[in-house]
Amino acid sequence: DPVAKAKLTLARAHSLREIGQYKDAIAEYTRAARLFEKQKMIDESWRTSIGKMDALDQMGRYREALNLADRTAKYFRTSSKPFWEAKIFANAGNIYQHLGQYDQALKFYQKAYPILSNEQPGDGYILRFNQATSYLCSGNPENAVELLKSCQDYFQKQNLSSFLARTHYNIAYGFYLKGKYHDALFHLNEARTQLGGLKDWSFLASCYLDEAEIYLRLNQIDEAVTQARKARNSFSKLGMPYELAESNAFIG
Repeated sequence: DPVAKAKLTLARAHSLREIGQYKDAIAEYTRAARLFEKQKMIDESWRTSIGKMDALDQMGRYREALNLADRTAKYFRTSSKPFWEAKIFANAGNIYQHLGQYDQALKFYQKAYPILSNEQPGDGYILRFNQATSYLCSGNPENAVELLKSCQDYFQKQNLSSFLARTHYNIAYGFYLKGKYHDALFHLNEARTQLGGLKDWSFLASCYLDEAEIYLRLNQIDEAVTQARKARNSFSKLGMPYELAESNAFIG
C-alpha cells in the first residue's frame, strides 16, 4: 500500500528526530514528501516540512529551514489553510529565536498565535512560552513575565509538569532581570518542586546554582554556599565537570 508506506516513512522520520538523529530524519522527511506527492496527497507532502524544518533547525541549518518555511507557508496560504500556515509561522519564530533575531521571532509568533490558540489552545500556550523567551533574551522581562504567568495557570491546570517547571524557571529569570530577587527565589523553588517529581536532576541542580547566585546578590553568603554545595553534589553525581567547576567557584 503506497499510502501506508508514506505514512510509515513519516513516522520513522519523527522517531529519528525525537532521538536526535537529525540528518537521517531529514532524509526520511524528504522521502515521505515524495511518496505523498506520488499519491497526489499534496497537503500531506507539504506538512512533512514542519518536522523537517525542526530537524534542520536543530542542526543549525537555519537558512535552509527558513527557505523551506517560506515555500511551505506560501503553499498553505495559496491553499487557504491558515492553521497550517500558522504552524509554519510558529516554527519560523523558533528558528529566528535561535538565530538571536528576536524582533523577527516575535513577529512570526504574533502572526501564528491568534489562529493556533483558537484551534489548539495547548499549542497556543507553548507559542506564548516561546514568545516570552524571546522577550527575556531581548531584555524585556516585563512582557515576558506577563505572558509566562498566563502559561503557568494553563500548564498547572493541565498538569503539564515539564512545561510548568520551565515556566517557573523562566519567570524566575524575568524577576532576576528586574532585580526582584525574592520573587525569583520563590519561582526557582516552585521549579525545583516540579523537577524533583520529574526526576530531572541536571535541571534541578541548575536551579540550586541559580539560587546560589541570587543569594550572593542579596549578600546572604551562607545560603549561597549551601545551595552551591547542593548543586556541586548533584553535578558530581551526574558527571558534569563544567557545571561542577561553576559550583565550586561559589564555594571557594
